[in-house]
Amino acid sequence: MSRIAVHFPSAAYANQLVAGVPCAARALHHLMREGDAKPGETVTFVIGGGGQLSPFCRSELSRLAPDIVWTLEREGAANAPLKAAELLASICGSDARAPSLNEANKAIIAATGKPTDGIVSRFLNRPISQAISRQLLRSQ
Repeated sequence: MSRIAVHFPSAAYANQLVAGVPCAARALHHLMREGDAKPGETVTFVIGGGGQLSPFCRSELSRLAPDIVWTLEREGAANAPLKAAELLASICGSDARAPSLNEANKAIIAATGKPTDGIVSRFLNRPISQAISRQLLRSQ
């Protein structure tokens, strides 16, 4: 039995790009980085409606958390105390309500700025790069 189970309301939610990475993969990477999921442990994804993860999402799961075993279960088949929206709030550093996927995208893109950016990066390169990223995420 998995120690960690994460609930996604739908396959579309789990596969949705959040700043370029599917939501499920970003959540698993976050759990691993925070030490909640350790190598060899199993994380169960519970997807509402019995949906599946896209091939791209599966490849991102393998890339971002290669040492974590993950499984899929039908909704109701496992107790899923973690909600994907709560993980997104944690990833985005929000203590209030869980952000929408669009709000999470904006927060992650905004966080790409660095305090060490020079004047050209801060006022020219970074804003152009962030605008392009926002457009690419809209066209998914």
